[in-house]
Amino acid sequence: MKNIIITGGLGFFGTNFNSQFNKKLNIYLIGHKNKSKIRNSYFIDLKNIKELKKFIYKKNIDTIIHAAAITDVDYCEKNKKECFEVNTNLPIKLSKLSKQCKVKFIFLSSDQLFNRNTKCKKENAVTKPINNYGKSKVMAEIGILKNNNKALILRTNFFGFAPKYKKSFSDWIIFNLKNKKKISLYQDIYFNPLYIKFLNNLLVKLSLKGSNGIFNASSDNKISKFQFGVKIAKKFKLNLKMIEKSKFDIKKHVAKRPKNMCLDNYKIKKELNLNKISLDSQFNEMLKDL
Repeated sequence: MKNIIITGGLGFFGTNFNSQFNKKLNIYLIGHKNKSKIRNSYFIDLKNIKELKKFIYKKNIDTIIHAAAITDVDYCEKNKKECFEVNTNLPIKLSKLSKQCKVKFIFLSSDQLFNRNTKCKKENAVTKPINNYGKSKVMAEIGILKNNNKALILRTNFFGFAPKYKKSFSDWIIFNLKNKKKISLYQDIYFNPLYIKFLNNLLVKLSLKGSNGIFNASSDNKISKFQFGVKIAKKFKLNLKMIEKSKFDIKKHVAKRPKNMCLDNYKIKKELNLNKISLDSQFNEMLKDL
């Protein structure tokens, strides 16, 4: 893992990965708009496979991390064709190209792949997505592994400091509480996310080890969106009284949401010989990065 392309490179994942590893790795951030001032960013139309192939050979690329996606769940529900073109067809095409060019392909998937069952899901659990976004990710996973059995897929949900032009969930919480604005967080939707830098470390370790297939990259314990906000408020010494509990109301949205997005992380801990993936310790790391 030395020369890396990151698609969606100017987004939350790509910019964080770049800042974390750009002194150790040659990273090329591929964006959909040629407006970035970041030195190693490039504009390439990912639908233009020939252009991308030329770039792979020119830069001697050995790894593609595919992070580009439409992540707005309601938008995906209203724009099904575009959702599946970007979130399913494109990653499958890139996985085929990676195999052809003998390049490692790493795909960032989702935790929205299941229904409302209360258990944390293992990698071999039967997927049951309830919205177009989840369905597009499941179909992408199937197509990728069918065409490239050396591919690495990470099912995950992450938080941390995103670029100024696109706030993350944790950014949104901190911004509003610092500005004394009340926020409402779901007490009936659960997940077990990772701090972005911790996720990046896991990804690099898996790649260097030559791991392939599907891995759940998640924290040890599930937490509600409301509890997550409370933990952030406590860690950053913000006003807890500005956080209100709420329940998900489908009438206010287009797409359904799974109530429990918890992913079982036993496999990845065994693969990398990890004892714990504590959410509290990750919040502490986030504090250090302020």
